[in-house]
Amino acid sequence: MTKIKLSQLLQISLSSVAILLSSTALYGLWQQQYQVAEPQDWEQRQQRNAELISRLEYGKSNLEIMDQLGSADFTEAHTDQDGNQWLLLRYRTQHRRSDGLTSHDETTPLLFKNGKLVEWGQSASGKFAITRL
Repeated sequence: MTKIKLSQLLQISLSSVAILLSSTALYGLWQQQYQVAEPQDWEQRQQRNAELISRLEYGKSNLEIMDQLGSADFTEAHTDQDGNQWLLLRYRTQHRRSDGLTSHDETTPLLFKNGKLVEWGQSASGKFAITRL
């Protein structure tokens, strides 16, 4: 049987501790960078959505807005006869009924033309419907 000297055992132990500490630190950095937001309850989500939507600006891209707001509660899209791409995203912003579901009347629609924000609020739904004609 091979004998391990105390100095070798100490060196192996220190190396193991160093690897463990660096792995833990790297995992912590990775987790901070790629951490998925904790699920919010519907009240927090709709309040956050309403606040972010109140600060929107025309011309923002749908990707920028989706990056801020996350996945929409409802999504519709189509291409019109002129080749314009229309996207309607609906985000929960208000409470109407305590039925455990989000309905269209509890959302604020955001309308995008060719990836750029052109309108939001209830008139956006009507404009989206007109683009389908």
